[in-house]
Amino acid sequence: RADEARGYAELLISNAIRYGDRHKATMELADYWLLEKQLVHKLFKVLVPRLENCNFSYTRMYKAPRDYPGMYYRKSVLELRGNPYPSLLPDYTNNRNLIHNVLLDEARKDYRREKLAELADKIASESAVNAEKVGSEGDAKKAENVE
Repeated sequence: RADEARGYAELLISNAIRYGDRHKATMELADYWLLEKQLVHKLFKVLVPRLENCNFSYTRMYKAPRDYPGMYYRKSVLELRGNPYPSLLPDYTNNRNLIHNVLLDEARKDYRREKLAELADKIASESAVNAEKVGSEGDAKKAENVE
């Protein structure tokens, strides 16, 4: 049902954009489909200027969750693009400043800092052991050369 309504809404908006409010057939279509007459004015004064440069569909259709237990009818929500209200889908793109993400980032930095310090200590101790071996081997060679 929502997909049928979406087709009619798209047709009404596209005709309003294409022909304007002076076209008799478009006005009859708007008068037939829009039961509240103030919405006819809103269509031409608000929606047409907002959507006239839109290169894609004017509406979005979302599947709404079903009530369980209850009737097993599919529900949908039809949303006009560019409306001033928040979107029905949450925006997950800008969540770096949420408190749990900040805390996780700092914990990750601390963990990496500790691991790098451990690695540096391990490399330093290995290089000290290698230096001692090289130094003792050099002393042994010097002693052999002296004899």
